[in-house]
Amino acid sequence: GMSKEDEQEAASLALAMKLSQEMAPHEVVRSAAGQFEEALVDRITAPGGLRAAPRKEELAEVCESARSLDLPLLILLLTSKIESDQGVSRLRSLHVVDALLKAPDAGVSREVHRLFRSRVGTVAGLMANPQASLAEMARKVVAAMEAADNKEAARAAEDASADAAAAAAARGAPP
Repeated sequence: GMSKEDEQEAASLALAMKLSQEMAPHEVVRSAAGQFEEALVDRITAPGGLRAAPRKEELAEVCESARSLDLPLLILLLTSKIESDQGVSRLRSLHVVDALLKAPDAGVSREVHRLFRSRVGTVAGLMANPQASLAEMARKVVAAMEAADNKEAARAAEDASADAAAAAAARGAPP
């Protein structure tokens, strides 16, 4: 069954495709934009070389360019690789998600956390995978998601207590 979020995403994707077909001049722009994300994900998750993990520089590059990328599309592409069963690209995709969750740009990491929230179950299911490196990386991503959940909760609590303090100050009550 699809979650509400997945349904909305599918609907907006269908709408975008319908619009792009109706508005021919924009079609080129839209597909070129999506092609960049697709090429990036394919390149960084492609099996090849001796290492199972993408190089640090590659991960840093994705995190740096993430601001200008279509993040919902990027997460969708990475998720579909994680759900597919190609060993190495699946593992590499987890590395990319982990790096994005820990991106130096807080705007990027928060957005990736929000987008990936409905898909974390897929990754949690891999923690029991017989392939040790995959299970280990799945654990890392789930831990990163939980850390981000806690950060969000703390931020919300801070905002709430700041609001309460402001309201008290406005009433002239002692803090």
